[in-house]
Amino acid sequence: MIISGARWTKVGEIQNSEIGNWLDQPDTLWENGSRSHYGLNDKIDRTMLQEPRTSLCLINPQNPRVRVGPEHNGDIKVRVLFEYNGVEHALTATDAQIQAEYRGRNHGTYELTNVRGMTISLGERLPAEIGDSYKLVAHVF
Repeated sequence: MIISGARWTKVGEIQNSEIGNWLDQPDTLWENGSRSHYGLNDKIDRTMLQEPRTSLCLINPQNPRVRVGPEHNGDIKVRVLFEYNGVEHALTATDAQIQAEYRGRNHGTYELTNVRGMTISLGERLPAEIGDSYKLVAHVF
């Protein structure tokens, strides 16, 4: 959420070859251990979301893959599977390019090659009766 009403000004562009210079290096992607039915380390319990926190990081994932298959109510879901600092993750992909490239493929797991970085976002909290938040793959570079 951007709180300021100030206008942004574009001051430059980062080339894909420069992504490595801008990587964040958190020890973990927020708290681990909670999961949705189909994900892995993809959820943060509402009890952990009391304090303000960063909601975006650019990381270098290990062993990135894409999984395409039916989830809730048989709907097709695209997830990105990867390791970060030795911890496995299976997060929903919101990256439009990943969705477009993989959504129509046969169900299965596909290797992601030439990944220079991945932006992981902490989604908005769900309504108060649930209150959890999900980790999402916002973009793959």
